[in-house]
This record gives sequence, structure tokens and C-alpha cells, in this order.
Amino acid sequence: MPSLTVKRDADAEPAKIALSEKRRRHLPTCTVEQLRQRIRDGEYLVIIDGLVCKLNGFVDKHPGGPLAVLHM
Repeated sequence: MPSLTVKRDADAEPAKIALSEKRRRHLPTCTVEQLRQRIRDGEYLVIIDGLVCKLNGFVDKHPGGPLAVLHM
């Protein structure tokens, strides 16, 4: 699953993530507005330790059902 680091604005440093420095350098970044657009387009996204994780393939498989994920 590809991940992104998040930048809050043009000057901000990407959030620190729990990956090696080499892997972190190769991750793309996105802005908060880009995240908002992806959510408006129907993607289920969460940010964990600076990584944007897409949950679309997981939501229907969650043992607690989709609402358990969508309301966290």
C-alpha cells in the first residue's frame, strides 16, 4: 500500500514517520487540501505517524463493520 507524508503548508517539514530514512525520502508528500479532495472523492484515509493510509479495501472487512472504522 503506497503511503504519503503530509505537509501542512508549503514551508512545513513532512511529519516524522516510523520508517527508515532511505524509505522516507522516497515517499511522496501531499497538502491538507489534497487530502481533503481525496476524501471528497470517496477515499477513506487516516493519518498514522505521518503516513496517509487508505482504508477503502479494509472498511468492509473490519470485524466491527464499516461504522466502527468510519466513526473513529
